[in-house]
Amino acid sequence: GGTLVIPFGTYIVGEQTYVHDNDWCYAPADIIAITGCTKPIIIEGNGAILKAANGLKFGSFDPATGLPYTPGSLPFTDAKYAAGVYKMINLVDNTGPISIRDLELDGNIANAVLGGDWGDQGIQLQYTGIQLIGNSQVTIDNVNSHHHGLDGLIIGWPSITNTVSYPHTVLNSTFNYNGRQGMSVVG
Repeated sequence: GGTLVIPFGTYIVGEQTYVHDNDWCYAPADIIAITGCTKPIIIEGNGAILKAANGLKFGSFDPATGLPYTPGSLPFTDAKYAAGVYKMINLVDNTGPISIRDLELDGNIANAVLGGDWGDQGIQLQYTGIQLIGNSQVTIDNVNSHHHGLDGLIIGWPSITNTVSYPHTVLNSTFNYNGRQGMSVVG
């Protein structure tokens, strides 16, 4: 556990590796990732902005040339053509309480390089503001997560049953102008 303090300011984040192998054409890299923590986690933004770098690639790209690729039909899920960007904040299987507050996450989609469709429709690859998977308790307060290629916020619990409660609270926050939707709740 612990507190991640981000001083006020604008931070340009994100990088990709052109790997052109069987797993990715351009591999994504998460910005903040915390997994399996049992103690409290606080991400204190202090009004900071994390803004995606210009030129990040999103969608289908030809693994031989690195250029945008248009698949002939959907669904198209050949991993070697995939270009994912990031999960800006990726929190997975943490059992201590989590707080994310006073932060802006700008996906900068207008300055991304878009490839062709990937998935069942549109582009279904990593390019998300906040992804919360399998966490016990989360509070998000005063967060603006916008202009990401996929979702502003994803909350998920694999194999959850109706007999267990894992509270996730969102206060004073917005998730607008994202490529797929503002928020997804999945399980």
